[in-house]
Amino acid sequence: MSMDSHMPLQKQIDLMCRSLNPPYVDMFRQMERSLEPFRRQHAAMIEQMRADGVLARIQEIADAQRGFAAAFDRITIDTRWADDLAKVHASWLRGMQPIQDQISQLQASAKFALSASAQMATVAERFHAGLDFAKLSQSLAFQDDVVAQLQKRFGEMTRGYDILARSVEPIERLTALPQFVIPSASREVLIAGRAVLDLSVPEAEAPDENEAGVLSEIRDEVSGVIDLLSRVNPALAVAYRGAREALTSANSDRKRHVLSSLREMWGHLLRELAPDEKVIPWTSDKSKELLHEGKPTRKARVLYVCRDINHGPLSEFVNADTGALVKLVELFNRVHELEPGISDAQLNALLLRTDSWLTFIIQISQEGE
Repeated sequence: MSMDSHMPLQKQIDLMCRSLNPPYVDMFRQMERSLEPFRRQHAAMIEQMRADGVLARIQEIADAQRGFAAAFDRITIDTRWADDLAKVHASWLRGMQPIQDQISQLQASAKFALSASAQMATVAERFHAGLDFAKLSQSLAFQDDVVAQLQKRFGEMTRGYDILARSVEPIERLTALPQFVIPSASREVLIAGRAVLDLSVPEAEAPDENEAGVLSEIRDEVSGVIDLLSRVNPALAVAYRGAREALTSANSDRKRHVLSSLREMWGHLLRELAPDEKVIPWTSDKSKELLHEGKPTRKARVLYVCRDINHGPLSEFVNADTGALVKLVELFNRVHELEPGISDAQLNALLLRTDSWLTFIIQISQEGE
């Protein structure tokens, strides 16, 4: 008997039952009833994901991905851009030749940036969908709210990412920003999700071929982080190199060494990039909330670092991204206090997260030089 694909499921079941011989009707009904516990379990899981903010985070990442894909399809640059190239950030035009070539290459560069961002957002969506902060909190049995704070920061980061993605269309807005900004923001969301997934789900499914390829490309992209740190302060580069080398040493205290170094890294670097003597005068005509007991807050330093790009959604995203990194390092430190602690693979995931953030914040800072 053929079934109308648009017919409600229950009506299809009723029609099927009528077509069966009596002995099979009860068997079919019993099979239907046996599925009910699974339906309830699925509904409860969805409700829990909604309560934990998982669905919202996934939706924000998916919205950003769709926005990039749609923007990719709408990119058209004609000769009228010859009059507007002065508005384009220099990083998009570097190395380009005559005006017609500039227009053609600009279009190709913008499409490449959006395509790369959309691909990373797709992978990030899958990683974030696998996060279970409630289970993580229960399994670690912490007495404080460090997991809840991390979950909150992740929500702020994905919301900031969605807003940032919406802020760069049409193409004139995308190309007014440095070329690295949108792909780097997508990288941050992806790597943040993977780091927590590796920590919270020991039996986390290994990345598939496509995801592994994206992660490999990211490792190559941020492999120059030590050189970037050296340009800011050679001492920071030495300290960070020491932390990375400690992971492969035979020192029994090596994990504590790595974690304590990372815990301090973001603070030291932000103070280098945004020192008190420059940030305090800069905040004089801005919100008083940017100072705490006379010292710049983390948000004040991030806003100062982003000042020359002067794009509000980017500043807010970088602040949320930094907050998520800080809480992640705190969580790793707390986990290390437990037995059996954390694995080398989990520490490597945290190091990649740190490499990515360091690369992002230093590149932003260099725009003001």
